[in-house]
Amino acid sequence: MDVWSLRSDLHFVHVASSDSRNAYWVIKDPLARECHYLSENEKTLIEMADGSAGIIDICRSALLRFPTVGSLQSLISFFLQARRRGLLVADAAGPLDATLRRTPSPKRSWRDVSRLMAIRLPGWNPSPLLDATVPYFQCLGSRAMQFCLLALFVGAGFLILGRFDQLMAESVGLFSRGPATWWLMTWVVIAAVKTVHELAHAITCRMVGAECRQIGVLVLFGAPCLYCDVTDLWAVPHRAKRVLVSAAGMLAELFLAAMATIVWATTGDTDLHSLALIVMVVCSISTLVVNANPLLR
Repeated sequence: MDVWSLRSDLHFVHVASSDSRNAYWVIKDPLARECHYLSENEKTLIEMADGSAGIIDICRSALLRFPTVGSLQSLISFFLQARRRGLLVADAAGPLDATLRRTPSPKRSWRDVSRLMAIRLPGWNPSPLLDATVPYFQCLGSRAMQFCLLALFVGAGFLILGRFDQLMAESVGLFSRGPATWWLMTWVVIAAVKTVHELAHAITCRMVGAECRQIGVLVLFGAPCLYCDVTDLWAVPHRAKRVLVSAAGMLAELFLAAMATIVWATTGDTDLHSLALIVMVVCSISTLVVNANPLLR
């Protein structure tokens, strides 16, 4: 018989809403450094796994207590998913645990592959550095600065539209350069851009009142760049602030793309001109495809 219980080290925070149907619970896993989201009914269900009964018996009791929660199979699937995510621990293993062992999690398999593509090195606590840096970015919240940034983005857009044919021709020619020159320039640009991307997340996280617990070096496809741990953002109750932190990296890259567009448009056929074009491509097309794609996590 499978007897599972909810881990005692998980942290729960309730996120209220004007509409009670939209309220939910955030669960922070301090070991995996991940956050999970549960509805009110799902939290009630998962708390029923207290180690006093088997999971099958809990599912049957839940059906009697909440007739509208679904079928027995759907409840078992819910607990299997919670167990696979590590939210439940096994006090006694049974056939359900055997099923989990026979069917490895696709998410875990993807993690194994992603570890080979992205190697995370030990980091450090950036709180003193962020506390000294954040005051210089407070001006970004002013209307005047937001208007200037909007004007910059619009101006860069007009430059691209006005020189679109030149942009397309040079983009094709850029890939025909010597492979050593191209890959070296691309490698440096990606490392620098992703460093700015992560710093934007960390600084914005601190600006909305959450802590960035760790910053370190991530070797991404062979290119070193920064990573930051902003999982403490789960405790910020305002959804708009959490969205802002999530979008900060993309906005920072779009700012770099706009600045690079001005450099590209005002320089001749030089390495600086080509480098600005690389920044434009990496910080605009790639960041929108990856970060703004609803099909990608």
